Amino acid sequence: MTAGGILTLDLAFHLGWAYGLPGGKPTSGHHKIGKSGFSDGEFFAAYHDWLCDMITVRGPSRVCWEAPFIRGVNNLQTAKRLMGLSAITDLVVCKRELRGNEMNVATVKKFFTGNGRAEKADMVYRAKQCGHEITDHNEADALGCWYYAESCLYPQHAGRRTLGAA
Repeated sequence: MTAGGILTLDLAFHLGWAYGLPGGKPTSGHHKIGKSGFSDGEFFAAYHDWLCDMITVRGPSRVCWEAPFIRGVNNLQTAKRLMGLSAITDLVVCKRELRGNEMNVATVKKFFTGNGRAEKADMVYRAKQCGHEITDHNEADALGCWYYAESCLYPQHAGRRTLGAA
C-alpha cells in the first residue's frame, strides 16, 4: 500500500465509518447524514459532501462499504436512499481514482462474529472485544467491514492478529 489506508462504511441515514492502515488498529465513528425532512437531493448532496471531505482528510487508497440490503424494506424512499448511498460511494471512489469494494453484509457478519445473521448487539459486543470503545451499532458494522477488508486485501497483516487482540 503506497498512499493511505482502508476506509469502510456502513451506509445508512446514521452511518458508521472506520479507517486505518493495514496491520494497525482502525479509528471509527458515526455520522448522521443531513437533517430529518431533507429531500432526497439534499440527503444525497449532504452524503456526497461528507464522503468527499472524509476521503480528503483521511486519504485512503481503498474504500469498502456494505452492499445495500433492501429485502424486507417496505418504504420506497428508504430503499432508494440505501441504493443511492452505494451508488454515490461508487461514483466518488471512481472519480477520486481509488479502489473500491462493495461487501456482502452476511459475509462481513460471519467473519466478524461467526454468525452471518448476527444482530446489532452481537456486532457491538465483538467490536468492544476488539478493544474499541463504541456507542453505536453502525460504527460496529463499519469496524466489522474494516477487519474483513483487511483480511481479504492484506492477509499478511490480518494473519498476525486475532480479532480479540486487535
